[in-house]
Amino acid sequence: MSDLDTNSSIGLQSQINHMQRHIENQDLEIYKFAKRIDQIDKLLKLQSDQIKSLNERGLDSSSLNSDRPPHY
Repeated sequence: MSDLDTNSSIGLQSQINHMQRHIENQDLEIYKFAKRIDQIDKLLKLQSDQIKSLNERGLDSSSLNSDRPPHY
């Protein structure tokens, strides 16, 4: 192999290694985002269930706000 071929091979291998690390880092970030989305989804469902429960008991946001004194 000539020096040019060797340098090209080394350069390409270096780029491949860099891209593999980059892909692994992106995979980790996507996994973290997916876990966070799952947490937010559970929280949203819990809040939705709580609102539904309040509405079923006849409590809505307008009746909750009417008990507050006016601000001066």
